[in-house]
Amino acid sequence: MQMKEGDAKVSQWQAASIKIRRSLQTVTSYSNLKYLVPLGPALLIAIDLFDPASIISLTVAGSLFRYELLWTAFYSVLMLIIVQDMAARLGIVTKKTYPENLYDKYGRRAALGMMLPSTFLDVTTLVAEIIALGLAASIITGWNYLWLGPILAIATRTLVWTGKYKWIRTGVLSFIAVMTAAYVVLTYFAHPSLSAIARNAFIPTVNSSSEFYYAAGIVGAQVATTYIALHSGLVNENGWSENREITKGRRDTVTSLIIGGVISALPILVAAALLFNVPVSSFSDIASGLSNALGPWASTIFCVAVIASAFAAVTAVDAGSAYAFVGFAGWKDRLNSNRFKLIYTIFIAVSVFMIELNLNPVQYIILSQVFIAFLLPSVVFPLVWLTSNPQIMGEEHVNRRWQSMAGYLIGVFGTAMVLASLL
Repeated sequence: MQMKEGDAKVSQWQAASIKIRRSLQTVTSYSNLKYLVPLGPALLIAIDLFDPASIISLTVAGSLFRYELLWTAFYSVLMLIIVQDMAARLGIVTKKTYPENLYDKYGRRAALGMMLPSTFLDVTTLVAEIIALGLAASIITGWNYLWLGPILAIATRTLVWTGKYKWIRTGVLSFIAVMTAAYVVLTYFAHPSLSAIARNAFIPTVNSSSEFYYAAGIVGAQVATTYIALHSGLVNENGWSENREITKGRRDTVTSLIIGGVISALPILVAAALLFNVPVSSFSDIASGLSNALGPWASTIFCVAVIASAFAAVTAVDAGSAYAFVGFAGWKDRLNSNRFKLIYTIFIAVSVFMIELNLNPVQYIILSQVFIAFLLPSVVFPLVWLTSNPQIMGEEHVNRRWQSMAGYLIGVFGTAMVLASLL
């Protein structure tokens, strides 16, 4: 009888331990962690919020206006969530990219007509990222950015050349982690004003045409067209091709872009606290300003952040450019196809050639983003039309009225900001 009671106690302990072990496995399993912290395509899209073009635009704005344009980071996130939700939903439902859908809906001539401005904007964005990469590496090494940037940019093609989405995602997320850690350190030592953050984070204030200009530059940098094509393609590379996964895609988009939005606010906080009234007409002005404020280590940390961000951005922007080009051409290529890799390489080569024109780096970066903001309607409006069409999306997954209206307002907002800066 005693043995039976003992056996019963042992079996109870074994049963309890099995339940505990299974519970721990359930809580810590990859699928549940993925639910709590999505690791989908939108994390690669989030680099749009703090790529080098965004960092430069935000830093210059902070040095000129302190915290007054901090609100642009918040509203850029809202706009990007709305636009990228449409892009992801379009990719999941149709199993085609945004440019492929345009080609199928409007035909070859219309698609080729849209390919020209799209390619121009993609190259413009890519050139800005490579310039920033070269400038940051030049500060650290002392070598000429005109050839250092292109060499490092060409090195990034190895990620896409693998043709494996998981490798690309891992590489880009590693660069994002380095950039985030670097800017968290800078923000900690900068001691930005909490009261100024509270006043300017959500309420738009623009007091001059020059503030409109830089606000448009920030919006253009953070709502870049390249990432729409990229997101609509990556949702399928990630294996999301069933309508039931739209909710998963939306959760991924919202969570990832909110995290990205918080990170994107850091450059303007650092600049507002440390570089206000410091003349910033070149990349070295930013580095030397940080060095004077905190010490030489701050300049190095800033350059490391920009280099990490640039590696991630060049990979993402070039992949997005290739998605757009092959889609507008009517091809159905994906990351693992040789033609996709060739197009990716050609975009790098063309961008490297443009860099050798020796443009004013900081002014080019800001101007290119302002131009992208001005042309937002040409990309956002067709996306709204596609995702509002029940023949393409089905009655269940078309835009709600508020989503379509928000999409149109986003397109108009970018153009209006640029026009206001000219008044």
